[in-house]
Parts: sequence; C-alpha cells; structure tokens
Amino acid sequence: MLCVWEPRAHVGAGRVNDVGCLGWNELQTRDPEAAGEFYSRLVGWETVPIEDDGRVVYTTIKNAGKQNGGFMPMTEQHDAPSFCIPYFTISSRDAAMEKARSLGGAVLVGPLDLPSGKIAVLSDPQGAAFAVFESETDE
Repeated sequence: MLCVWEPRAHVGAGRVNDVGCLGWNELQTRDPEAAGEFYSRLVGWETVPIEDDGRVVYTTIKNAGKQNGGFMPMTEQHDAPSFCIPYFTISSRDAAMEKARSLGGAVLVGPLDLPSGKIAVLSDPQGAAFAVFESETDE
C-alpha cells in the first residue's frame, strides 16, 4: 500500500530529526534499483546507491537535496513483502526499548550498534513496526 499527500496550507512535518520526531524513512525491498526509478519518477527523489565490493548495500534518498531515507536490499532468505519503516530520533535507544516493552510493545530487532548510531526495531502493542535511532542528527 502506498499513500500520497498533496499539501495545501499544512505542508507536513514542521520538525524532523529532533528527539521524539521522525528522522528517517526506509524501504526494505528486493529491487532497490526498480524502487529508486519508480519513486524518482513519481515524486522526484534523487537516489544515491552505496556499493560495497561491487554490490549495492544501501541506497539513500535525497528530497530537495537533503537525505531523508533510503532503500535497504532484502536478502532472498526473507519471505516478507517489501515494506516501509519509519525511524524516530530518541535520546536513548536502550531506554526506548525498555519503555516499549513496559507499554505492551516488543523489540523485533536489536539492539544494533552501527557507525551511524544506535538503532532498534520495535513494535507497538498492535504490531506496527517502527525503528528508533540514537545519535547526532542533521538539521
């Protein structure tokens, strides 16, 4: 499912990358190249593939010159369809993991310590997945 929005008086998120705000959007897909072509044509995104040893390991999305998400290639071992996951900026990944558990949510993946920051994939009590990100952010 894909939803699009044409802004009028309210253009969308007034704050991003601050603690408690949306900071990144990621599409997990088996075909990042096709996804990049589709979204570039649909909404005008610029995509920048990141390669390691001759294969694309990630593709960043630029919207109006600023990075705001990416495409993560899914491996063949996963049966899940492509899906999007929002990342929320938080001050403490570990505290967010514990709080999610205490509120009836779950930790689906992590904790992970990456060069870009500390992340975990969580779910709310209804099973909706989202990620949390602890690190310095771009303005």
